[in-house]
Amino acid sequence: MFTPNPWLVPDAPFDIVSSQALFPSSGPFRRMSGGFARNEAGRLLLTFTHASMPRGDRSAIMTSWSDDDGKTWTEPVALYARPGWDVYPMSAARPLSGNHHRLFVGRLKFAPALGGIQPFADWRTSYVDSFDGGETWTEESEEIRLFPWCTEVYGASNPHRLSDGRYMWGLSGTQGQDSDWRYAVSFTDAEGNGYTDPVVIAHGDGLGFPEGDIIQLADGRYMAVIREQIRKETVVAWSADEGRSWTEPVPTGFLGSNIKLHRLPNGEILCAYRDENPARRGVSCSITSNGGTNWQFVGQLYDAPDDHPHIPGHLCGYPDFIEIGEREFLGILQTYEDADHEIGLHLFHLRGA
Repeated sequence: MFTPNPWLVPDAPFDIVSSQALFPSSGPFRRMSGGFARNEAGRLLLTFTHASMPRGDRSAIMTSWSDDDGKTWTEPVALYARPGWDVYPMSAARPLSGNHHRLFVGRLKFAPALGGIQPFADWRTSYVDSFDGGETWTEESEEIRLFPWCTEVYGASNPHRLSDGRYMWGLSGTQGQDSDWRYAVSFTDAEGNGYTDPVVIAHGDGLGFPEGDIIQLADGRYMAVIREQIRKETVVAWSADEGRSWTEPVPTGFLGSNIKLHRLPNGEILCAYRDENPARRGVSCSITSNGGTNWQFVGQLYDAPDDHPHIPGHLCGYPDFIEIGEREFLGILQTYEDADHEIGLHLFHLRGA
């Protein structure tokens, strides 16, 4: 497995305390889509995909616990699998009220012969709920389909509790197979029920805008950072009415995918993303101190070697963060496939400067 090699510019507003490869195996396996949650007892729950290589239909969503803020983790156990499907979590188990968490689960039929960026012959989105902080889970829900072909309830900072108690969820979907991706929000009641028709934030010609993340700013507005599928540009939009309407998206100035937004202890917003700049591959970090109007590159959590392939279905990134103290937080990401056909998870202990 590739050894973590993060680096930051000298004036970065956070430090890297430590980094490590998580659950290494040195073989043709992939551990992907890692995400954190914390229950009311203080336990950290990590969810991720463990699967065989090459990509196919042998996979499971795994869980692991930490009772010491990420210093040690339990042996992973399987939470969700569907024979004949490739399965993955759509970010982490998302907190609702109390010990209620919701984990959106995706399952797809990977079909490289279709070509394109998302070569999937079939796709299903549903969720499982836990009412005891992740210890036990309900049966899988009915399919969530808010767009004509596929719906992906992926927003690494979901959900967003609004002033009236409802929740806003970032999500994306397509009008056809791998075509016309749109990034949007949908709303539920205070229990997470009744997903509304999407309010589209970004759409366009061709493949469109497949993913993004949302965060609330200090002035009460919501900010969405979204990536475009072909040019790999990221754009930013704002909402001043709790997601009912959004400004026209404008470029951020950096190329990126798999967006994760996180508020730093000094109030600045950190954006972590798979860097789509061919000269700087891996997972990079940019920050904004003025609500997304301007962005500054501050380093990389993963500096990928040039020989690690960037191919559909085997991509790096999908970062997530969770706070573990007043100034400290954990980060996680997945690597590219290495020479041993392994995709691994990297874990980081970070501290606000």
